[in-house]
Amino acid sequence: SVLRDYCGNDSFIDSTANPTTAGTKVFVAATLVSSTPPLPYIFRNYNYPVGSVGSRYHGDYKAMIYNGLRASTAAPSYFEEYKVSLDPRELPVPIFPDPSPISAAATPNTPQTPELSTPAEMVLRFLDGGLSVNNPAGLAMHEAQRLFPNRKVDCVLSLGTGRGPIKESNSTGITGLLKAIVKSATNSERTEEIMEDWLGGPGSEVKYLRFNPVSEVFDIPLDES
Repeated sequence: SVLRDYCGNDSFIDSTANPTTAGTKVFVAATLVSSTPPLPYIFRNYNYPVGSVGSRYHGDYKAMIYNGLRASTAAPSYFEEYKVSLDPRELPVPIFPDPSPISAAATPNTPQTPELSTPAEMVLRFLDGGLSVNNPAGLAMHEAQRLFPNRKVDCVLSLGTGRGPIKESNSTGITGLLKAIVKSATNSERTEEIMEDWLGGPGSEVKYLRFNPVSEVFDIPLDES
């Protein structure tokens, strides 16, 4: 309710009508958990050029801003998963193929093209975007290429939230395994290393800047106040 009161009933695409933000392309990433495996999902304030390939990632530009923010920040064990109802026929690419697209007129030797189910309403479940893309720099590069296919990227600025130093772990058993899985899934440094090798290497025409301080002060639980 706090997000709804602050954001009102504006959709992401509505933000482009604001003179102070017009032309600025923005997205927030959530993790779609009503699919197996979970998928990145982009709540964005733009659509792709007519005739373009479009994004490889599912997303929505008509969603309410408060829906996207709530979905993107639904950290497990702190917040419940967030559910959004939508008309799947408005999605550029259907998310779930029909599991049994068998035509009544089909014969055993007739190849079948999978049809896509389009119910009148679909409820999608989301968790924190950090579970799938805790460092969305690569995702941002992908979106930039889809939005501006014939333009060169000059600079990529990646801002982290800080991280603690690498330490020895003595956690064992199920608890230790679960902690290791969460740490691995939400680690942002592997993406940073790939981006640095890809964009920041010798001869690269793209200026890549990453700011993510390392200190004990950042090694705190998510609910630390």
